[in-house]
Amino acid sequence: MSDETQNTPNKRDDARFLPAVTRMRGGKPFAKGNAGRPKGAKNRVTRLVDEIISAEGPDIVNAIISHAKAGNNAAITAVARVIFPERKGRAVRIDLERALDGSAASLASATTAVLQATMDGRVSPEEANGFGMIIAAAARAYQVEEFESRLMALEAERDGK
Repeated sequence: MSDETQNTPNKRDDARFLPAVTRMRGGKPFAKGNAGRPKGAKNRVTRLVDEIISAEGPDIVNAIISHAKAGNNAAITAVARVIFPERKGRAVRIDLERALDGSAASLASATTAVLQATMDGRVSPEEANGFGMIIAAAARAYQVEEFESRLMALEAERDGK
């Protein structure tokens, strides 16, 4: 071997190529028998924040509310976000022209109804996306059911039943 090949780092020596178990993250490993911080234990910053909130929390809330009453837009926004949180979802009714019966036509009709409701502003694009995922899952379920019935018919024909 030449000197050049001996000085070239081997990929096996590089920690990126070692299994995740042997790589150290964030410093030296703990000594045997020392598992580190117990599960659920809070770190220093979290403990400090908890102390501040428990000691000063009511005063901070009252100050934000008084600033909001005085017309401070940032304080108004902060209070409004607590009082009126962003809606994560709502019940939405979309009238379909026909019932979902497992046919491609009924799935297309449902997709068209969702698209029309979105265009009319009755549902948001995010809600329409949720409907789309539900319709796609129904389509896959209908396909599996159809494949199963076809397979059973073919097997019955093959077995002479």
